[in-house]
Amino acid sequence: MYILVLSHFDTIIGPKVFLNVPELPSQDFLEEIPRQMDFYSEGFFTNEYGELKTLNLIFTIPSPYARGGEETLMISIVFLNNSDTDLKIYQGTLEQFVHEIKKIENLYEVFLMNELENRDTNEKWIEIKELLNLVYSALPKETITTEKREINLVMFDFYDKGESQIAQHLRNFISKAQYYDDKSENSILLHYKITLSTYPIYNSKKSINFFLSQLNNKHGFIFVIDISNKTMLRKARLIINRIIRLAIGKLNIVRMPCLILINQKEISDRIEIQKILRFLDDFGYDIKTIKYIPTDTANQDEIHQAFNWILNRIIFKKLKSKKKEEALPIP
Repeated sequence: MYILVLSHFDTIIGPKVFLNVPELPSQDFLEEIPRQMDFYSEGFFTNEYGELKTLNLIFTIPSPYARGGEETLMISIVFLNNSDTDLKIYQGTLEQFVHEIKKIENLYEVFLMNELENRDTNEKWIEIKELLNLVYSALPKETITTEKREINLVMFDFYDKGESQIAQHLRNFISKAQYYDDKSENSILLHYKITLSTYPIYNSKKSINFFLSQLNNKHGFIFVIDISNKTMLRKARLIINRIIRLAIGKLNIVRMPCLILINQKEISDRIEIQKILRFLDDFGYDIKTIKYIPTDTANQDEIHQAFNWILNRIIFKKLKSKKKEEALPIP
């Protein structure tokens, strides 16, 4: 069982639970969760209290009334009787929550409310609660359904020697996880049938229009730039820009999750990388990221986390669409 908890650091009374999903008849044990904010200042961390295990992410939002101009918040997943759960697979879900909640305009206002006020009528409070419910729905459930939901992805691999190590590892990771039968493993991959179509693109003789056509009926796409040569990096940037430019114009993919994986931790030509991101931003590309991924196969956690990032964004998008459909009036 999971409990999702949003905590707020009140400068007068200290850290406290702001909202949690689901609501329980007795919630006294949750009071320990926000107290972790006294010992950690930012980022991810885990903690255990007897049978409780927590994964937490501390973040801030701007506020003209808070000390230092920021309100401090923490989103936590509380696991009950899940001692063997690998918490890393949930980090992307919490990052997605932070990404979404920061979109709420003047969010700080909801934390200025008196607790005696009727929060159920406050639009921002309702929006946060709906977002928490959405996140809760996106968490992998303990029971594995017999029919998996589908996620279709396409991966464009820039490499001059066949297939990059990143692309190989990503495909192997998906393949192994999809056939893993241990039901105690709460991986996203157990609840979704992932289809990943891979296309080597740098030395391919196929046209840009061919690669563009591969984006049809997909839920997200990935660019793998496994290169260190500056000339190749610039060419990759030009091809990526052209694909996205055409796709935005013809397929309206502006809100389709896009992941860019780059093999080097220290990019020799950061200007070219910035041009890729600036291009996405100029076209109003709402969901974007860049990850620095090592090709050393002994260090694969970053690849898994990056992949979980795009899966979580796709799942959120699906859940939001479903909610909108359910909200439509019956004709």
